[in-house]
Amino acid sequence: MKILNVRRIDEKDSNSNTFVSILKDSYVNGQALVYLIDTEVSKESRVNISLGKNNHIAELLTDNDFLDLIPDIHHNNDILADNIHFKQTDPYGMFGAMCSIMHGGGAYGSNWSRYTSDYIINEVRLFLNSTFSNWIDSHCYISYSPWSTWFKNVAWDYTLIFITKDYSKMLMIIITDTD
Repeated sequence: MKILNVRRIDEKDSNSNTFVSILKDSYVNGQALVYLIDTEVSKESRVNISLGKNNHIAELLTDNDFLDLIPDIHHNNDILADNIHFKQTDPYGMFGAMCSIMHGGGAYGSNWSRYTSDYIINEVRLFLNSTFSNWIDSHCYISYSPWSTWFKNVAWDYTLIFITKDYSKMLMIIITDTD
């Protein structure tokens, strides 16, 4: 997988400011990072990926060229290759996981009474539709493992990855918090 562009999404992005702000505000002692990544994958690699012949997520997360593009994770942090464990899920499962993470609000549960379910569902939907419009037709992976020393490895360590069916775009949400 060749990385063409990595863009960090933060509160200044008008289409995603509420979702990212709530995530960052929720994780009291932690961090939430959101990246939009443009990729290029050869036809041969697509076939291998679809046949499960390689672990493309693990390969990507241990690729120094990729990691250099996300310095928040890579700078002064080690990659824990043995901890790269992702579960494939469907877009609806990922949507539910995002709502749950946003509702829970980190290790301290700071959002539990702050936002209604309807508000959270709407904000997740708005964020995905504006940031990664084809999220409903994508490959989805989720991990609760700290695959880098950037993660606090105490309470909440999440990585959520959406990849388009043609492997040309990826949305990666990384969250950590201590208790």
